[in-house]
Amino acid sequence: MNAKMFAPNDERIYWLCKSNHKWNQSCVSFFTVWKMASEVSEHACAFPLDYPIRAISAVTVPDDLVFEPFLGSGTTGVACVRLGRRFVGTEISEQYCKMSVERMERELAQPCLPTLEPQQAKQEALL
Repeated sequence: MNAKMFAPNDERIYWLCKSNHKWNQSCVSFFTVWKMASEVSEHACAFPLDYPIRAISAVTVPDDLVFEPFLGSGTTGVACVRLGRRFVGTEISEQYCKMSVERMERELAQPCLPTLEPQQAKQEALL
């Protein structure tokens, strides 16, 4: 790699809602910076499943609708399946669209388990 800048190491989460927003009090201890391991994937910018699980569970309840405008490899869709949320995603790349559909189909084929809500993660302050 011959980059002439710092490598990006963050993800932005945009939370847009149509009406009154929801907040699950069990998520009140989440900080704005989440330190999580990176994800290995065929997608160039894959992120850990814990990101969307934590964000979606904080601001939605089961059966709510989540929209992902940049579907990528489908991590947000997989999180929605696990959390019992409805999901709509868009993706410009046919390759990534197929990849995300395959991931969600594999997830849906799994035996039904109770919904996965994030555990209270140990947070570390960045000083």
